[in-house]
Amino acid sequence: MKFRAVAVAAVFLLTTCIHVGVPLKSKHYVPVITFDGVVDSDSVDQTLSAMEASAAAGAEAIIIEFNTPGGSVGAGFKLSKAIENSRIPVVCVVDAMAASMGTYILESCQVRVMTRRSFLMFHQPSITGERSGSREEYQNIADLLKALESGMIEHWVDRMNISADDMQKKIEGGKEWWT
Repeated sequence: MKFRAVAVAAVFLLTTCIHVGVPLKSKHYVPVITFDGVVDSDSVDQTLSAMEASAAAGAEAIIIEFNTPGGSVGAGFKLSKAIENSRIPVVCVVDAMAASMGTYILESCQVRVMTRRSFLMFHQPSITGERSGSREEYQNIADLLKALESGMIEHWVDRMNISADDMQKKIEGGKEWWT
């Protein structure tokens, strides 16, 4: 598949740059981890276990293939932090969808690749489900969502060629789809 060729080329270039002045090994170990589904504690823990096993096995880089509608903010933050703190390069490939928390995770990767059929979806953070509570409790939720949004925008624009103001305008009042 074409996107695998692009990802492998990116990993080759990345590993070549890392090993400047050091002879390259004759065999490169670059595992592919598939993340296909909702971002939740189970899927993130499975991905983290695969990343840890890959590092222990001597991987020179890790490729994570994403197709996700998004999901849990907390679980997504956990995976993003692990990717950012990985001692080996992480290449993320989107071959379909990286929506919502999926886009946040994607922007944590050192190298990001999308196939032509792929798309991203950004939006303001939200809370779903039935809720009841006082005005103060709802205000606390609104304050939390505002803080989350600010942090997510900062994370997105840190890796993208867009200003925080422009990103804010794009996600206000709905969802922003990118191809």
